[in-house]
Amino acid sequence: MKTPDEFARMMSEKDPNIGKRPEGSFTISQPKEQQKLGGFEYFWAALPLLVLVIGGAIGGLFAALAVTANFAIFRSTKSRLYKYSVSTCVTLGTVILWYVVALLLMVIFPGLKHH
Repeated sequence: MKTPDEFARMMSEKDPNIGKRPEGSFTISQPKEQQKLGGFEYFWAALPLLVLVIGGAIGGLFAALAVTANFAIFRSTKSRLYKYSVSTCVTLGTVILWYVVALLLMVIFPGLKHH
């Protein structure tokens, strides 16, 4: 059986948010506050929502995943160039992925084509 000190050391190695108080009880520190985004960053991160307009349910699914990824990218501590570059790649990848999946569905289910 582990002593409280051994347990505290083991837990602090696994999760840096867990710290040992001097009196021997444990505390969990507050997570770091997320970086606030500016208006243009919100706009840029939400660009994949345009796929929702043209892509229906499949486009909506891909758009939601891409917007979530873009917000995580913009809240990171990387440089602005990195954030905008990767976000642009995510947005373009979303459009390409939606188009490929739509084409595959039309091949698999030929009745989906508009006449």
